[in-house]
Amino acid sequence: MYQVGSWPLTVIVSRQRGAEDENANNKAARDDRLTLSTTIEVRRRPTLTDVLGKVVVVAREPAFVNESVEFVYAVQRPRPALDYRLDFGDGLGWSSVSANSTSRLPAWATRASRFRIGKNFLLH
Repeated sequence: MYQVGSWPLTVIVSRQRGAEDENANNKAARDDRLTLSTTIEVRRRPTLTDVLGKVVVVAREPAFVNESVEFVYAVQRPRPALDYRLDFGDGLGWSSVSANSTSRLPAWATRASRFRIGKNFLLH
């Protein structure tokens, strides 16, 4: 289907009986037909934003040259089958990150996330 909306769907199964069948002279009796109808609802596939909900990344600041960067990311409705990657913008490309369903946040992340996440977001 190419458009959103309710669309009728009809399935017709038919057979023609041969002339040897009874009532062969009656065309209506020779045509055997079963018709089934329903309505299907066609929707747009949800976007990744619709599926995941809010996504937040919080990094510990300041960060220093030649030292590891500490960060936490949170996804409102995580999906384990998805690939979660992070790009630090340093030209070295993407880094894969794990998707844990439950984590204990360090104190710095808890403080930093309160103003960015808001009360409608549940951290796991």
